[in-house]
Amino acid sequence: MPPTHDTNLEHLMQQLRDGRLPVEALRSAVTALLDAPDTPPKTLVRVGHDLLNLVQELELSRRGIERARREWTAAIDAVTEPVFLHDREFNIIRANKAYAEAAGLPLPELLGRPYYEVFPKSKGPTHLCQGALETKQLDPAREELHLVDGKVFVSRDYPLRDLRDQYLYSVHLLDDVTEARSAEQALRRSEAMLNRAERLAHLGSWAFDPRSGKMIWSAEVAHIFGLEEQTESGNLETLLRLVHPDDRERVAQTLKGHLTDAVDLDFRIAPFEDLELLIHEHAEPLEGDGAGVVGTFQDVTESRATEAALLQRSLDLGERVKELDTLFKLSRLIDEPGIDAPRLLQQTAALIPVGMQHPERVSVLVELSEHRFHAGCTPFLPGQAEELALPIKIEHRQVGTVAVAVQRGAGEKETIQPEERNMLAAIAERLGHVLGRWQLAQARREAEHKVRDSNALLEQVFENVHLLIAYLDADFNFLRVNSAYAAIEGQLPAYFVGKNHFALYPNAENEAIFRRVVRSGERFQVQAKPFSYPNHPEWGISYWDWTLTPVKNEQGVATGVVLALLDVTERTRAEGEVHRSETSLKQAQAIAHLGNWDWNIVSNELAWSDEIYRIFGLHPQQFGATYIAFLERVHPDDRQAVIDAVNHAVAQHTPYGIVHRLVRPNGDIRVVREQGQVTYGPEGQPLRMVGVIHDITQIVQAEAMSQRLGRILDHAPTLVLVLDAATLLIVQVNEGTAQRLGSPSQNLLGHSVAELLGEVDLARLRSEGACLRSGETTQAQFDIELHPHHGDPFPAEVRLSYAADEPTPLLLLIAQDITQRKQTEAELLATLRALKTISTCNKTLIHAVDETRLLGDICKLVVEVGGYPMAWVGLARQDERRTVDPVAWASNSGEDVTQEFIASLEPSWSVDTPKGYGPAGRAIRTGAPVVLDVTDPDFEPWRELATEHGFASALALPLTSEGIPLGALTIYADQPQLFTEAEIAILSELADDLAFGMTTLHTRAARHHAEHLAHQRMEQLGRAMEQTIRAIALTIEKRDPYTAGHQLRVADLAAHIAQEMGLLPEQIEAIHMGGQIHDIGKIYVPAEILGRPGTLTTNEMNLIRAHPEIGHEIVAGIEFPWPVADIIRYHHERLDGSGYPDGLKGEAIPLEARVLAVADVVEAMASHRPYRPGWGIEPALAEVEANAGTLYDRDAVAACLRLFRERGYVIPPPEERAIPNP
Repeated sequence: MPPTHDTNLEHLMQQLRDGRLPVEALRSAVTALLDAPDTPPKTLVRVGHDLLNLVQELELSRRGIERARREWTAAIDAVTEPVFLHDREFNIIRANKAYAEAAGLPLPELLGRPYYEVFPKSKGPTHLCQGALETKQLDPAREELHLVDGKVFVSRDYPLRDLRDQYLYSVHLLDDVTEARSAEQALRRSEAMLNRAERLAHLGSWAFDPRSGKMIWSAEVAHIFGLEEQTESGNLETLLRLVHPDDRERVAQTLKGHLTDAVDLDFRIAPFEDLELLIHEHAEPLEGDGAGVVGTFQDVTESRATEAALLQRSLDLGERVKELDTLFKLSRLIDEPGIDAPRLLQQTAALIPVGMQHPERVSVLVELSEHRFHAGCTPFLPGQAEELALPIKIEHRQVGTVAVAVQRGAGEKETIQPEERNMLAAIAERLGHVLGRWQLAQARREAEHKVRDSNALLEQVFENVHLLIAYLDADFNFLRVNSAYAAIEGQLPAYFVGKNHFALYPNAENEAIFRRVVRSGERFQVQAKPFSYPNHPEWGISYWDWTLTPVKNEQGVATGVVLALLDVTERTRAEGEVHRSETSLKQAQAIAHLGNWDWNIVSNELAWSDEIYRIFGLHPQQFGATYIAFLERVHPDDRQAVIDAVNHAVAQHTPYGIVHRLVRPNGDIRVVREQGQVTYGPEGQPLRMVGVIHDITQIVQAEAMSQRLGRILDHAPTLVLVLDAATLLIVQVNEGTAQRLGSPSQNLLGHSVAELLGEVDLARLRSEGACLRSGETTQAQFDIELHPHHGDPFPAEVRLSYAADEPTPLLLLIAQDITQRKQTEAELLATLRALKTISTCNKTLIHAVDETRLLGDICKLVVEVGGYPMAWVGLARQDERRTVDPVAWASNSGEDVTQEFIASLEPSWSVDTPKGYGPAGRAIRTGAPVVLDVTDPDFEPWRELATEHGFASALALPLTSEGIPLGALTIYADQPQLFTEAEIAILSELADDLAFGMTTLHTRAARHHAEHLAHQRMEQLGRAMEQTIRAIALTIEKRDPYTAGHQLRVADLAAHIAQEMGLLPEQIEAIHMGGQIHDIGKIYVPAEILGRPGTLTTNEMNLIRAHPEIGHEIVAGIEFPWPVADIIRYHHERLDGSGYPDGLKGEAIPLEARVLAVADVVEAMASHRPYRPGWGIEPALAEVEANAGTLYDRDAVAACLRLFRERGYVIPPPEERAIPNP
C-alpha cells in the first residue's frame, strides 16, 4: 500500500474518534484498502490492529454515553420542576416525570411532538426558542409564561451546541412561580393598604442613618409635618425645625441614633401658622453599633383630647364600678349550690373591704344568731374610726347585723363615702333575701323528711279529715274520693270512681282552671270561692277554700290532679261583716295618717292599731307593746317633753296633747301629733289612757319645703309670676322677676300682667290659659316678649300651668330670658344661610362657561337660596371717573323695580366723589368686606332710595385676582346690623370663588382664541405645503411633461388604493403627497436620457436608478407632516429584496412605499412613453397580480384589482385628479 493510502486511513480513523466522520465513510475506506491487490500483508495486520483498538475505544465511548444517559435520566427525573429537551424543529426528545405530570400525558406520547402543543400550550414556540436557533447565545435565556388556567411559569432555556458550534438541542427548565407572583401582588396590595392605614391612623414611619445623616420617611410623615408629600427623604433639620423649641432637644436625641433601647415620647410641632399638633414618637435602634434608628410618628392631638375626657369619665365611674364588682362577687357567691349560712356570712365579710375606697383601713363584723365573722383590720379603739351598722332582715324582721368600721385618715371628716353606704346597704339587703331563701330551703328539706315519714298516717288522715278530697286523672275522671267528699252528696266513695267531674258539676270557669293546672303543672289555690249546686239550687251559694294540685310523673308531666275542698261558708260570711267594718276604719285612718292607741296604766300594756305600726315603721312581732318601748321610739330630744306631757295630763286631769318626733328602726324621723284622754277609777286613780296619733310629717315637710322654695325662687334668675286665672292680676312674684323687670315686688302685685305684654302676646296668654282651665292641656309652653317698666323689651320662654285646687284658681307663669339664645339662633341661621348659598353657588361656578350668565346666576342664587332681598355685581372700570359698572343683579321685587334701583345707583370707586364711599366703592379700593347700615353717613347718597325698597343694611365683598380689583358683589338685608362675622367670612369665601371663576373664564376665552389662531395658522401651513408640492410637480413638468403627468396619476391611483385598504386619513394624505413628487430625483437625470427611444446603456440605467436616493436627499431636510422622504426613497423596493436602492425585504419596506410601488407599476405599464407605446390596463394588472406577495404587497394589489374590476376605477386625465375623501 502506498504511504499516501496509509496516511489517509489514519487521518480517517482520527476523524472518527473526534466524531467528525460517519462510520460508513471509514468502512468504505477500509474495504477499498482490502480490495486493493497491491496492499502488503503487514499493512493489513497493522490496519486490523488499529481497527481493533478503534473498536475498543468506540465501545468504551458507547458505554460511557449509555452511563451518562442513565445518569442524565435519573438527574432530570429527580428534579421536581418540569424539564424537557427539544430539537431544532421544537419537537420533544426528552422529558422528566414532572413534565409528564404537568402535561397530563405518559412520557412515550410526548416524544416527537412540538412542545407548544403539549405543555405549556401556545400558538408557537417562544421568542427565546426561535432566537436560540438564529443566534449563538451560550448563556441561559429566561422567559415568563402566563397560562390560561392562571398559573405562571418561568422558562429557563439552555441551548446546547456541538464542537463545530452547530445547534443540537435546548433544555427547558420550567419553574412554577404562581404562588410567588400571587405573593408579590399580595405584597403590593398590603403596601397600598399599609399606606391607607397610615393615613387613616395618622401614623407615619421613618428611618435615620447616622453615618450619612440622611432620613427617609413615608408620605404620611410628610403629611403630618406639612411637607410636600412627594418629598420622601431629607436631612434631620428638615423635621427638627418644625418641632417646638422646648421639645427639640429630646426629639433630636432619639433621631440621631443615641439609643440603646426603644423609646416612646410625645412632642409638639407647628407645621402651619396658628396650628400646633401633639405627636407621639416611637423609636427603636437597629442591631449593630451605629446601624441607625427606625420609628413612627403619630398625630395624637385628637386622641389625647378624647383620652382626657374619658379619663375624667372613668374617675366618675370608678366608685360605681367598685360597688358593682363587689355586688357581682356577692351575687355569684350566693348562687353557689349547697352554700350554708355560716359560709355565706364568712365570705361576705371577706368581700366587703374589696369594694371600699381604702380596703386596708376597713374592719368588718357580720353577726347572725350565734355566728360572728370578722374580716379586715383589727377593730379600732373608739374615736379612731367611723362606724356603720346595717340590719340584716328577713321579711322585715332583723336577724343579724353588718357592722363596718373605717379608720379615719388625717384631716378626714367622712371616711365612709355615700356610694359606699349605698353599697353596704345593698349587700345587707341582699344577704337578708338570700338567708330567707336559705331558711325556706332548710324548711322545705325538713318538710320532705316529715312527708316521707307520714305516708301511712296520710292514708288515715285522707279518710278521717274534714276536708273534701278527690283524686282525678288528666281528663278529670274521678279515680278516688274520701268519705267526706262522698258524704256531701249522700253517696259512697265508689259512686264517683270513673265518672267525669264536669259531667257531674258543669262549670266552664272551673274547667278552664283545671286544664291550666294540667297544662302548666302549677298548683292553684283559691279561698272562699262561691259555688252553687246545679242539682240543688235550693241550697243556695256556699263558699269553699279549694286547692288544685297537679300529680306529675317522672318526666314532670301532669297525669292527674288532687282537689281539696274546705267549706268556709259560715266563716266567710262572718269575716265579711268584720272585714267591712275594719276596712272602713283602716281606710279612714290610713287616709288621715291617724291611728288609735289604748294604754293600760295599771298593767303597762299598750294596744296599737295597724296604722300606728305603719307610722312607727314597726312590725307587731318586733315590738313589745309597753309604755317604755314606746318611749324608746320617741326622738331623744323630745322624749322628756313627752314624759312631762303625759305626767301633766294624768296629774292634772287634763287632755293629753303634744307634737313630737319619733325615730323609725331604719333611722327615718317622723313628726306626729298625739291627743288622748285619761280614765280614772272610783278613787281617782288613773286606770287607762286612750287616744290617737296623727302622722303630720308630710304637712311639716310641705311647710318647710314651701319656705325653702320661696327662698330659692327669690334668688333664682327665672321669672316666676302667680296670676289670678280669671283676671290675670299678679298675685305673687319672686325677687328675680322684680329685678329683671326693674320694679319692686310691691309695685307689681295687684297689677295686670297685660302691662308687661304686647297685644299679640296677651291674646296668646289668654288663649293658653283658657285651654288649661278647660282641661284641654295640662301645661303650655311658648315664647313671648316682655316689656319691663324700665329697660328694653326682651324675649322670654314661658311655661304656663293651672292650679285649680287653690281657693282662687291660679295660673303659674315661669319665664326664662332667652335673649342670648335668640341671638345665637339668629347667628346660626345666618351662618347656615351663607353656607347654603356658597354651596349652591359653587355648583354653578363649576359648570360656568359664560361670565355674564355666571354673574347673573350668582346674584339670583344669593336672593333665592340665601334669602337676601337683593344682590348685584359691579365691575371696576379703569376709566377716568373710576366707574363701578353694574353688570348683573337679582332681587325679590321684580325685574322692573330692580332695574330702576340699579339705574339710580351710579356707584364709583373713586375717592374724589361721595358715591365712591359707598359699600361697593370702599370694598374695591380696600380689598376688604364693607358693611354699612343705611343710617351710616357714607350711605347718604342712596339712603332714601334704599329705604323706599326696604333695605336696612348692605354688605359689599371685593372681587380681586392676584391683587387686581375686578369689582364687587353687594348684598342687601332688610334689617340693620344683620350680617354676622361668621356670615361675612363665608360670603367672602363666595366672593373669592366668584373672582376665581371670572379669572378662569377670562383665561379660558384667551386660550380658545389662541387655539383658534393656531388652527388657522396650521391650515395655512397645510395649504402652503400642498401648494409647494404642486409647485415642485409643476417644475418637473416644465422639464419632463411625461414624468410630471406620471407622478400626478400615480398619486391619484395610490390614494384610491390606500382608501380601499382602509388606511387612516393621514396615511392616505401622506401617500397622495408623496406620490406627486415621488420621481423628483429624476430632475438630475438629463432629459435626453429620460425621453430617448430605444435601449439605455448600463451607465444611463444606473443614473436613472439613482433617482430615489437623489429625491430622498432633496426632501430630507424638509419637515413634512408625513414620511414623504421614505416614500420617495423606497418606492422601487420589492418584497423579495430585488428592488433598489437598498434592497429591502418584506415589512422593512414602509407600507406607504409598498402601496405607491403598485400604483407606479400599473400606471407606468398602462400609459404611453416616448420610447414605447402603452400596454393597457389589463397587462399592467396581470403583472402585479402575478407577482403579488413576491414583488408587490398582497393587500395593495388586491385593493388595486378591486378598484379597476369592481369599482370601475379609471385613471383620470390630469384635470380630474383629486385626493379621495377618506
